[in-house]
Amino acid sequence: VIELDPGMAFGTGLHPTTQMCLNALETRCRPGMQMLDLGTGSGILAIAAAKLGASSVIALDVDPVAVESARDNIRRNAVDHIVIVEAGSLAEAKRRRLTFDLALVNILAKTIVELCDEGLAETINPGGQIVCAGLIESQEDEVREALARAGLEVIERFQDKGWVGLACRRAQPLTDRAARPDPRGIGT
Repeated sequence: VIELDPGMAFGTGLHPTTQMCLNALETRCRPGMQMLDLGTGSGILAIAAAKLGASSVIALDVDPVAVESARDNIRRNAVDHIVIVEAGSLAEAKRRRLTFDLALVNILAKTIVELCDEGLAETINPGGQIVCAGLIESQEDEVREALARAGLEVIERFQDKGWVGLACRRAQPLTDRAARPDPRGIGT
């Protein structure tokens, strides 16, 4: 059970893309995983990840209203010892050289393409997965091409009411990966 007041942020749990992400999360989240919720909105996906056993979740959003809403919802669900909400996007995770076992990216198709070109795959551990949602059928080919360019293999496709989600795996190892930084250090 998730208690949620989205306020002015995206993420009530009723949109088909959010439901696809929640379903994908249920089948992919394993205890101890380190996760990224990129474009967290209300924090619903980060909260679900924490409740499903993720050991740490970094929830990032560029909208200050969403950041405050997500922080409130994280506290409301008593998962603030697992989830850190920060203002920022992919650049913040990359700057801190953070890597994750699973990332959830439920945003616009255009932004997913941009994130792929900016190195989204570099934030995923070898064998890790990214679930992308927020695209409509006519945008799927463009997103698939961007994912492939980034070195991500689509392993599952979801669809609901014209909305599409794609689960991807990063197969190749990171070449410059040293010690795995603690993602909880993002707020310091």
